[in-house]
Amino acid sequence: MQFVMRFFLTTFFVNAYMLAFGQPVIVSSHSAEGKQLQKKLGSDFFIETGVIETPHSTVYNFTKVCGEIIAGEKYKDVYVNGSAVVNKQGKPEYFFVSVTSPFQFKPNNRSEEFDSLAIVLATHLRPFVESFISKRTIGRKTVVTMSSTANIRPVVRSTRDSTISSIDALSEIQDTLGIKYISLSKSLLTTIPAAVYRFPNVEALLLSDNDIESVDLNLSRLPKLKQIDMTGNILRDGSIRLSKNKSLKMLMLQKNQLNDIPRAVKRCKGLEMLWLGSNRLSKLRSKSFRRTKSVLDLNFYKSGLTVLPSGIKKMKRLEVLDLYYNNLKSLPKTITKLRSLTHLAIAHNQIEALPADIEKLSKVHTLYAHHNHLSKLPERFSKIKNLKLLDLGYNWFVQFPEPLTSFVNLQELDLSSNNFQDFPEQLLKIQKLEKLYLRGNPFIKPGSDIMYSKQLSVLKDRNIEVFY
Repeated sequence: MQFVMRFFLTTFFVNAYMLAFGQPVIVSSHSAEGKQLQKKLGSDFFIETGVIETPHSTVYNFTKVCGEIIAGEKYKDVYVNGSAVVNKQGKPEYFFVSVTSPFQFKPNNRSEEFDSLAIVLATHLRPFVESFISKRTIGRKTVVTMSSTANIRPVVRSTRDSTISSIDALSEIQDTLGIKYISLSKSLLTTIPAAVYRFPNVEALLLSDNDIESVDLNLSRLPKLKQIDMTGNILRDGSIRLSKNKSLKMLMLQKNQLNDIPRAVKRCKGLEMLWLGSNRLSKLRSKSFRRTKSVLDLNFYKSGLTVLPSGIKKMKRLEVLDLYYNNLKSLPKTITKLRSLTHLAIAHNQIEALPADIEKLSKVHTLYAHHNHLSKLPERFSKIKNLKLLDLGYNWFVQFPEPLTSFVNLQELDLSSNNFQDFPEQLLKIQKLEKLYLRGNPFIKPGSDIMYSKQLSVLKDRNIEVFY
């Protein structure tokens, strides 16, 4: 008890001194000081500022330093959790530490022994916290959470002969012509190694979850390169430079710091897949799409879009468009110019109506529009004759959308969690239906299988699988 009290008093006075001189305050989450500090910040603080997905390098370094601190202790199976409250410069102002067991599922079962260890960790973590900088959040206040076990688990690497999966192998491998894949995800890289040019036949450069801040590749030296995966790095506008090429087909740039479609895309004349999800595309404009004329698959998942620029009409070859998890209230009229489109994913937005002439998207066979504010469909919607999968779940439909009855190729229909008060009899008119989802509607309640047994029997006799 004296040991714990001594650590508590030491931590309290050290943190008070550090706070006065602008240094980060580091406390155990469950100590008296930690609780008081969290109360001061406010119960909604973590929700208001947002919590980012923790980079691999942060998790790795946190795990390593925690392992070193508790080395030689009797604890073998513990989780150390840290929360860094960072300022607009990416530096921590506060850092909270807690310790739990992987076998401990209830928070109130936390032991005093673990609380004591958390106080010890809070004292010894200062060098790590003071050197920490969150480059991915510069410009905004946020919370970076990190979790660690006592032991570092190595990243599993590929053992294929045609794959390089370690940094050392870049310089050690002699058969440079036989390498097709360079897979260095989660390798703590800050730059792309120049040694990649040793492998002229490489087809995929997989560098996700590193801390790379710029890309400058001469693709004439990598003439067979088809795929570049830079997901989860720290790339910003203007930091990507690619030489003019026709070989690159897939460019994956999700979870970076981009605000617009990179200019380098225009230099990739054969590019077919461009994934930019989980970037804040605040500078996306109509002219941005001049760079994407060859693209077939475009991903803007969770990109903070409130408006989709009308310039998307320039993407005449586009087949797949993913707009999941944005803040769109409508789609531009020009979207119906995308006559090659086959997959349209607009779920988890706030869209109130689909374009009146949506039937011009005649090749669309898959439409995900769930979790929106739709309450009716355009009159000519049924003219999308190739539609096979339609998900309208979690919308605001009260009346059954009459255009659905005219579909002859529709195989899967999801109307879950709308506001149908009675079983929609019009469903029985749809031809070729294979799967039907009706869960979460008001008419689905105890005894509804008996109440609507006649309708359900008709569907069953037609081999339609119904989920309700």
